Amino acid sequence: MLTSVESTSQRLRTNGLPSDDCSEDAYLAAGHWIVDHSDLAILVWDGYPAAGKGGTADIASYARLVGCPFIHVYTRLHTVKQYGSLAGSKVRHEAAKRQYAISKETVYQGPVLTVNKYQIRMPDGDIVERPESVLVLPVGQNETVLLIEEYDLGAETWQLTIPGGKVVDSTPEGIRKQAEIELREEIGYRPGRIEKLLDFYGHPNS
Repeated sequence: MLTSVESTSQRLRTNGLPSDDCSEDAYLAAGHWIVDHSDLAILVWDGYPAAGKGGTADIASYARLVGCPFIHVYTRLHTVKQYGSLAGSKVRHEAAKRQYAISKETVYQGPVLTVNKYQIRMPDGDIVERPESVLVLPVGQNETVLLIEEYDLGAETWQLTIPGGKVVDSTPEGIRKQAEIELREEIGYRPGRIEKLLDFYGHPNS
């Protein structure tokens, strides 16, 4: 079960969690630590994606990944739902964090993806690093969504996708400008208004 705030804070300080200033990375690391040391997590959550790294949505995703059962107190719908079984012990997965790396070798460098091979304090593995990107969901007149049809060589089929590309300037203004560029280059439209929808972490195969 989750411990109290006071005892959890003390344990965070005494069990090797890296010390860091108040930041999104620190929130995420603390959330992972709590899940890793809990038999059951109770998440009071509105169900929306995390507003920043380390939000409740990120901790729910991590709990699913490592097999930690949790109870979702759904604040929007006023419901309670359990995820995972309380029977037996949960499977522990030690995350391959970069601070554990002993060596790093770039085995592939492309225009979009970089594949680095790390030797860490656990079995070796390859990590595909995808740069920060922006995706644009174009909505035209009468709420019509504008999509691109392109051929996917790997899947050997035509697929529908949305405009997007690699971010050069990761500031909010830089991301907005990049979204305008991708929209103009890929479908030939200029946006009347751009609204940020969400941040998310994409899987390299997605």
